[in-house]
Amino acid sequence: DSSWRRYNLADDNPAPRSEVMAFGHELLDASNLLPSQTPQMLSGRRLSEREKRRRTDRKRVDNKLMKECLLPNGLLYPTYREGLKAVLDINKDKWR
Repeated sequence: DSSWRRYNLADDNPAPRSEVMAFGHELLDASNLLPSQTPQMLSGRRLSEREKRRRTDRKRVDNKLMKECLLPNGLLYPTYREGLKAVLDINKDKWR
């Protein structure tokens, strides 16, 4: 159907997946919420091809059209950093 549009969904700070995951790890660690098996504990296992690709992913997404058409007032959490902090703040009592 030609009336449907597709939008790239992204925040205002395009970053490699590894950077986002490292920031999430830091937040969980600082809040003493890391699961018992951290990535360091799993480092000896072999990664699947998909996991290898995800770790080296270099994609960048332009969110200009999404913001113009869907969110003219902007994003509530402009970057992954604010978004992940908000997720943690909302859920940390449940996750303890």
